[in-house]
Amino acid sequence: MQEKNNDNFTLKEQRVVNIIEGFIMKFEKNSLLGLSLPAGHKNIKAFICKIYGEQALYTIWNKYAKEVLARVKDSIRKQRMNILNSKKVQSLQNKYPNLNIKDAYIYACLTKKFALSNNDLKEFEGILNIALKNVTPLDRNSQEYKKQKSKPKR
Repeated sequence: MQEKNNDNFTLKEQRVVNIIEGFIMKFEKNSLLGLSLPAGHKNIKAFICKIYGEQALYTIWNKYAKEVLARVKDSIRKQRMNILNSKKVQSLQNKYPNLNIKDAYIYACLTKKFALSNNDLKEFEGILNIALKNVTPLDRNSQEYKKQKSKPKR
């Protein structure tokens, strides 16, 4: 008897579902970077055909991939709308009008590095501040470096 997980899929079925989810997420991240179009039916079918062959294409498509595509696209859409409607993200966008903060934060959330929380937004703003600083490293022979070096540490 095959083991079943909590989604009523066998372990082999869950592996197929995870592969399809990963492919969809990769396509969505690449679409935010401008490298591809968002994932769609044709992309998924071509991927399944390439990996599992044409005979398994329609079985996998009808049994798993349709539902997975709809579920993942829906969760991405909801997450995107939450970020776009967030007052804190909007204030960050207003603070840095020349940067595309909203898409950058959507990408960060898709990669699961950030969430839509106050702490993560503060960290994201800190990263932006560091990235936008025009700080050049001090030359070891410069007077400024020698002054900083001679200051007593507290």
